[in-house]
Amino acid sequence: MSTGTSAMTDGGDDNGGESIWSDVSSREMAGGAVGLGAALLLFMGVAMVAFFLLALAAVNINLDVLGVGIALILFGYATLKLADRIGTPDFDFDE
Repeated sequence: MSTGTSAMTDGGDDNGGESIWSDVSSREMAGGAVGLGAALLLFMGVAMVAFFLLALAAVNINLDVLGVGIALILFGYATLKLADRIGTPDFDFDE
C-alpha cells in the first residue's frame, strides 16, 4: 500500500491497514456511482414536473417543462436499472 492514502485506511485497527474499500468490488462501486446519477436525474425530473404543476395553477406555462421533466424521469429510471445491472456480480460486459 502506498503512502499518502491514510484517509482511505483505518490505520490498521481491524484489518491491518487495508483499504476500507477492499471488500467492495469495482463493479459494485460503478453500480453505486451510476445509481447516484440516476437518483439525481429522477429528482430533477420530479422537481420539473412538480414545478410545472405548480406553475400551471398560477400562469400559462410552456409544455416543454413538463416534457423535459417526464423525459428526465424516464431516463433516470432507465439509468437506475442500468446501475442495478452493473452492480450485479454475475453481469458480464463481454456478453
